[in-house]
Amino acid sequence: MEIIPVIDIRRGQVVHAVKGQRQNYRPLQTSLCESNSPEDIVQAFISSYPFKTIYIADLDAIEGQSDNDQIIEQLHDKFQSVTFWVDQGITSTVKFKDLLLRQHVIGSETNISPDILNEIIISSPDIILSLDFQANTFLGDRNLLQKTGLWPGRIIIMSLARVGADNGPDYKLISSLKKTAGDRKIYVAGGVRHETDLNLLNDMGIDGVLIATALHTERITNGILNKFIKKNAP
Repeated sequence: MEIIPVIDIRRGQVVHAVKGQRQNYRPLQTSLCESNSPEDIVQAFISSYPFKTIYIADLDAIEGQSDNDQIIEQLHDKFQSVTFWVDQGITSTVKFKDLLLRQHVIGSETNISPDILNEIIISSPDIILSLDFQANTFLGDRNLLQKTGLWPGRIIIMSLARVGADNGPDYKLISSLKKTAGDRKIYVAGGVRHETDLNLLNDMGIDGVLIATALHTERITNGILNKFIKKNAP
């Protein structure tokens, strides 16, 4: 199971995501470094552990308030050993084609239609679909949730209400959607707190987890990550 750190960028700074309530996000304070610049946070992550993938949420783009394209390009250029998954609130094939070189996350919360999603998948089958939930409510076009045949090969189960909330993953939702998704790769975001959560999700056959708060508070340390990876090595 892959461990994927998350950075949420707003106006050039990394902010602390809590419960999906973006209006309340504040500049990140982390035990990993003294800065909240995206470059310094990514450097702190990969200095503590050789992460292969990092997820970026461009909150300004998601909210339609400009974007952080320049910063994201700088991160791509500087950290070439890292694959960046980027969510910029894409809802159209035109915007997607402008940013074709990135590993894109398409979030259901943008209310993207199944038809547009299908067009994007035809252009780039390797996109990642994020199925977004706030509490027990699906955020997006419910047809997208039901038309599972349109889903790409990688799915994120995003439980926004559990992000930074210290109340654990939504195991019931994860189990249900994993069954629905068939042989697609499943990644879990929201609520991962500690080593026990990692082990439980791994035992469920989850392919990866997205984590931020537990890394910044060092409830999940590089020692735990090394132990976890070693224990689950083939």
